[in-house]
Amino acid sequence: MAIAEEVVFEHWDGADQDKGPQEIIKGNDDAVKKLGCILRPTMMLCTVLGFWMLFAPIIAILKWIPLVGWLLGSIVSIAAFIFSLVVGTTLSCLVLGLAWLWYRPLIGILLLAAVAGGITLICMNPFAKDGDDNVDVN
Repeated sequence: MAIAEEVVFEHWDGADQDKGPQEIIKGNDDAVKKLGCILRPTMMLCTVLGFWMLFAPIIAILKWIPLVGWLLGSIVSIAAFIFSLVVGTTLSCLVLGLAWLWYRPLIGILLLAAVAGGITLICMNPFAKDGDDNVDVN
């Protein structure tokens, strides 16, 4: 409770002098909800962008190859974006799901189910033939 009071009273100008700390905090609930609606998607976007930027040096090196560099760079860039989208969204949903298990268990469980789907998508190989597990046994 003391932390919330510090945050509220940090920018207090005295206009709400007759209100108690609980009333001031409840008055800021709408702002906190709006901020959460902005920060959560921004966090997911930054995670995806960060994973994509990990591949940027490889893409830049591939674009130096004469004649076919632009094609290779474009293909790797698209593949890196798809990989970043799946992995970044899965990790973001994992963090949000674990955080929301305490306050909103239903939403937390749904997000963790989305994480299970993302992990399944990451781990499955759609190009493998039946019985081919891509393990080279020599």
